[in-house]
Amino acid sequence: MGSHLCSFFDLKAEGSLFTPYDRLFDGLKKLIDLQLHINEIDTIEEGTFDDLENLQTLHLAKNHLSSVSSVLFSKLHKLQVLRLYENQLTAIPDDIFEKLSNLKEIALQNNKITAISTHLFPHKNKLSKILLDNNILTELPPEIFVGFPLLKTLTLNGNKLASLPPVLFGEMPKLTELSLSQNSLTSLPQGVFSPLKKLRKLDLSNNQLFAVSEDKKINAISAKWFPHKNKLSKILLDNNILTELPPEIFVGFPLLKTLTLNGNKLASLPPVLFGEMPKLTELSLSRNSLTSLPQGVFSPLKKLRKLDLSNNQLLAVSGESFEGLENPFSSANVFGVQQPRSSPTQ
Repeated sequence: MGSHLCSFFDLKAEGSLFTPYDRLFDGLKKLIDLQLHINEIDTIEEGTFDDLENLQTLHLAKNHLSSVSSVLFSKLHKLQVLRLYENQLTAIPDDIFEKLSNLKEIALQNNKITAISTHLFPHKNKLSKILLDNNILTELPPEIFVGFPLLKTLTLNGNKLASLPPVLFGEMPKLTELSLSQNSLTSLPQGVFSPLKKLRKLDLSNNQLFAVSEDKKINAISAKWFPHKNKLSKILLDNNILTELPPEIFVGFPLLKTLTLNGNKLASLPPVLFGEMPKLTELSLSRNSLTSLPQGVFSPLKKLRKLDLSNNQLLAVSGESFEGLENPFSSANVFGVQQPRSSPTQ
């Protein structure tokens, strides 16, 4: 078969319901893109890809692979993109990426992977995206994400992580997106995000986060979670167990546009909570236990366009709470509160 296809640059077998066999792709030395996703592939024999010396993209997603050999990709020295998401993988061999020195993207989300090794990523210099969402990871080895000079996106949503090692991230000067949503995190180590100086999006939603504040009260967010405020544009803290917010916790985020705290246990807000956030356009505080709002609490947020206070326990709302907002009750940009009634004229 290979001798008749030797001039192919791209080969797609999407939805063809076949299983690759040994030497199937022999002779395809010019092939750079191989699409095998959405099939019924449950096994791939060693040597199947050995002749694809110029392959750059290999798409094996949405099959039924429960395991892969440690040498399956060993001859793919030019591979840049490897997609294995939505299979049945329970483990990844420690040395499976050992020969892939040009890899830029690894997509392993939606499998059943229970653990990953410290040595899983031996070639870190070119990786820009690692996707590990929706697996069954319960812990991460210390320093596994140290030394990725070009990594921009790292997602670990939907795992079983209850804690993070104190030294987990480092030497990732390009990382802009970190997602840890839908885990079981209850706290964060001091300074765990300190090395991430270019971080723009931090998603910690749908965990069980609480922190011990300076006065030993639990369920309070900590300012130490955000050591580098200059680049952050989106912070998602929905559906945790936060009962209070320290004063001035959200002061000094020059590029922050979105802040969401829906579905926590907040009963009140400190009078001075927000400040120096000239770009903030969306603030969500729905599904908390707020009964009142401090005077002028939102006044520093001059660019705010969407404010969600729905599903709280607000008893009364004064217009003074919205001082500084531009037409807060126009265009339905404040959700969950009724416009304060004007006092009757005498």
